[in-house]
Amino acid sequence: MNSLLLGLIIALIDTLLGFSGVVTLKLKKEKFEKVISILIAFAAGSLLGGAFFHLLPEALDRGIKPINFSVILIIGFLTFLILEEWMHWHRCEDTHKDNSKVKPYSYLMIIGDFIHNIIDGFILIGAILTNTSLGIITTIMILAHELPEELGIFAVLVRGKMKSKKAIYYSVLAQSSVILGVILGYFLLNNSQKLITWLLPFAAGGFLYISASDLIPEINNTNKKERNLSTIWIIVGLVFMLVIKLIK
Repeated sequence: MNSLLLGLIIALIDTLLGFSGVVTLKLKKEKFEKVISILIAFAAGSLLGGAFFHLLPEALDRGIKPINFSVILIIGFLTFLILEEWMHWHRCEDTHKDNSKVKPYSYLMIIGDFIHNIIDGFILIGAILTNTSLGIITTIMILAHELPEELGIFAVLVRGKMKSKKAIYYSVLAQSSVILGVILGYFLLNNSQKLITWLLPFAAGGFLYISASDLIPEINNTNKKERNLSTIWIIVGLVFMLVIKLIK
């Protein structure tokens, strides 16, 4: 299958996650918190395993110099750090004002998610152009962290006084930017193997940031019983990625 076509199909599937927030309207708060804690833990393990077992070894196999490898890894980590701090992803605080207007942070979150998904699309097509197997692994990593993230974003938008239908519309719109990232990435990376090689440690750095700074701290904020269960799901995510590496 053509790399661009495969990337667009996966991007379309990723876009559909924008509708996932609808389930938060049907679940009781306690049930929702339990489901999302499992998803977050599995995503954390998957991102760690994907970075260490797939992206980083692939970059080293392609002959990247160790110093370049380290620098680009750190750049990827810092890029996600700076973007998240700038856009206040996942950390926006309410203003404590009792009014019916949509909170400004809701729109900041949408813009941030839009940018984030363009980067995801770029990373996705870069992995597919490296080889199909790595593309599938990267897809699993992206979808694993996008699902709990989209559920969380939708919940925050609604809490920020945005109507449910409008929140779904903006969630899907922001999520669809992954398609733009795939298209831009394809034309920039298709004839540049060097750029693809550099993109691998960059992506790994970004995924390590998401896992270490966003997902694992969420787990640490829960009670002991939930943390123990989450640790098991982190290990499941790690083992899942390792098994895929060993059998491919």
